[in-house]
Amino acid sequence: MNNPKRYNSTIITLHWVMALAFFLMLGSGITLEYIELEKSFKFELYQWHKSGGILLLIAIIARIFVKIVSTNPKLPASFTKIEVTAAKLGHYALYLAMIAMVGSGWLMVSSSSYGLPTIVFGWFEWPHIPNLTGNKDLNQLSKIVHFYGFITFIILILGHIGAVVAHYKKENINLVKRMWWSKFTFVLAQKFSLFYHRHRVLQEPDRDRQLFYLAAVDFVRKTLERALGLMGIDVPNRM
Repeated sequence: MNNPKRYNSTIITLHWVMALAFFLMLGSGITLEYIELEKSFKFELYQWHKSGGILLLIAIIARIFVKIVSTNPKLPASFTKIEVTAAKLGHYALYLAMIAMVGSGWLMVSSSSYGLPTIVFGWFEWPHIPNLTGNKDLNQLSKIVHFYGFITFIILILGHIGAVVAHYKKENINLVKRMWWSKFTFVLAQKFSLFYHRHRVLQEPDRDRQLFYLAAVDFVRKTLERALGLMGIDVPNRM
């Protein structure tokens, strides 16, 4: 069976979009809980937080489904059995923590005595779980699960990042390249080559335009360096 070196583009996209979304959700959740806000803004932020949670729930389900039906890269052969087991358990725990946070948030909203509808970013209404409105015991339980799910998620994410860094520092194994777009780097390099061929940057007579071109060149250079570095490819000083 074919053993790919990277996850497919759908999984990679879901991974990074969900990572960014979860940190935005964590930030908004902390803001709602611990920072004094003007009431109208707090209400809007709460609606945004609920909407983000629903989209994350859909994304988690999609991520799990795609992962199941896809051929995924194996862990490096140098990993010990303990490291393989730890990696798998860590991923399962992350999925469970994400589901616990988002699911408990849905339970919290559904069991609230306010009964406010969840309009996902103004696009569509997400239904509450039936027959739970005003259930104070369940509402309190869902708040506890939501809070400890948050704590657990932070610990697991730190462990996840720490493991990636440790493998790179100790064994020079770059695990990030398994979850990065190789095609993105290739296409960006192609497009930049075409741009540089069409526009004589150093010979551009218009000074303002030349400065803009130089800034664009520098931005692309840094982006390519980071992307290649994530894939474990050394960047030459000159071409």
